[in-house]
Amino acid sequence: MPKTFDPTKPCRTLDGRAVRIVCTDAHGFFPIIALVYAPGVGEQLVRFTREGARAGDSAVPGNHGSLENIPERHELLVPIGQQDDGKPTFFHRDRFAMRPTIGHIRVTVEGARIVGAEILP
Repeated sequence: MPKTFDPTKPCRTLDGRAVRIVCTDAHGFFPIIALVYAPGVGEQLVRFTREGARAGDSAVPGNHGSLENIPERHELLVPIGQQDDGKPTFFHRDRFAMRPTIGHIRVTVEGARIVGAEILP
């Protein structure tokens, strides 16, 4: 299933350049007007379709200049405890609520990817 583009959420070009959307209701086939960062030049005014395809790129979503939403980051705190034999284990919050924890792992997820993990005491 192809990704859908939402101009109300943070976005960037497919090749990673910063984008600031100026408006989403301009008349014509390219209603999204945005400032796109170009290295060595600064920001350039560029028009896009509702799907995020760049004007001049044959209006086909997926070209390097098209827009994509930046995946949202979430943090999860995973409790770690001890089994009866002393081995460490991951605890499910509801099932082992009465057992003491020996630490936590903070997991940072961006979209569907793990981008960081940190062991906490």
